[in-house]
Amino acid sequence: MLDNTAKNEVMCQSDNQILRHCFRREEVIDQKRPEMAATQFKNSLMKLMEILMSKEPSYVRCIKPNDAKQPAFSHYNHAQMASGISPCVLRRGPIGMADSQTVSRRCFETADIMERLQGESQVPAHPACRFIKGFIYRHEEYCPENEYFLDHVRYSFLKNLRKNLPKSILDKSWPTPPPSLVEASEHLRRLNMRNMVMKYCRRVQPEWKKQMMQKVVASEIFKDQKDSYPQSVGRLFLDSRLEREQISLKVVQTLGNDKVQYGVSVIKYDRRGFKPRPRQLLLTNAFAVLVDKTKIKQRIDYAALRGEKRH
Repeated sequence: MLDNTAKNEVMCQSDNQILRHCFRREEVIDQKRPEMAATQFKNSLMKLMEILMSKEPSYVRCIKPNDAKQPAFSHYNHAQMASGISPCVLRRGPIGMADSQTVSRRCFETADIMERLQGESQVPAHPACRFIKGFIYRHEEYCPENEYFLDHVRYSFLKNLRKNLPKSILDKSWPTPPPSLVEASEHLRRLNMRNMVMKYCRRVQPEWKKQMMQKVVASEIFKDQKDSYPQSVGRLFLDSRLEREQISLKVVQTLGNDKVQYGVSVIKYDRRGFKPRPRQLLLTNAFAVLVDKTKIKQRIDYAALRGEKRH
């Protein structure tokens, strides 16, 4: 059984205008219980989480840690100091190209500190320091200062390129290369396209190759000549041309030196009764003939034609 509130909600959803007028939705909403304290706290917490997730956190880290918590402490661990600088710069793991402006503003002084620390304590170069220094010298020629950064950029681009290679010869998309790989990227793009074309040509069947060759010939004849030609490009040609074996030997002998250039099966309808009769239309260099099996029924000389009739 439904309670009164549920019944009122059902009445409010009725298609009958009288019922909707008698049971108003505002009255049903006013009868609902207010939110509990736990629900209000949960909603406030969710809104707080949304605000925090939309912001970018920043942290302050002591470059010279004092684990002993003594005043005027001077016995610093230089290796710990060097490793402590990287989190100040690399806030969220390996740096990306999108953070280039932020790094360029914040990392020059940090790189100098790292170099001084390494010079004093002979600590091996930290990967973060090498990356930052390479970013600073990224526009210079390949050198020890930027080799780590440039190698990483090349590796990242090639890895991304491998995952996003075009899938077909019609796909012209290509990942944007970094400035140092523009020329190499263009060579790779041409090689990839040549490889896809080679694979496509090897998979083409003879029937499909014949269709494409016919399309090329049709384009040379009808392009910019017929308004309906663009709509016909996507349609395949019908394989209705008669082969030599399909033409009666007696008809070929009757034609003599006039060789058949083109033949196709057609249907002739009688003037009375419109009875369909199968025929063959054969074209030579000088005339056209209409054939019924082994007998030539009609001959039309091209010289006798005065024009064409379009329907």
